[in-house]
Amino acid sequence: MTEYVDAMTGSPVNVEAEHDDMLDNSYPDVTIGRYRGAPSHVLKIMDPIAYRMSVIEWEDQMLEDGQIFESVDDLNCRYFGEQLCGTDRCVCYLTS
Repeated sequence: MTEYVDAMTGSPVNVEAEHDDMLDNSYPDVTIGRYRGAPSHVLKIMDPIAYRMSVIEWEDQMLEDGQIFESVDDLNCRYFGEQLCGTDRCVCYLTS
């Protein structure tokens, strides 16, 4: 899994945990018989493929919205320079 940093703080972001918090805060607990669980946990157990797709979509949306970056270098490039990407890596250069 890719490691990300928060756009505002530069601190590490656990995308899966952020996604789970979003689901759990958006929907009520799920009750099945006597079992009651958080929506994220129930989705992860009952349909792991749908859960994984949901995490990936959440990750893509956070990247697209500029809320997270793949590294501190990506974050720094956004504010202080330009990034040139080749086939195997990206290089940041400062602009004037």
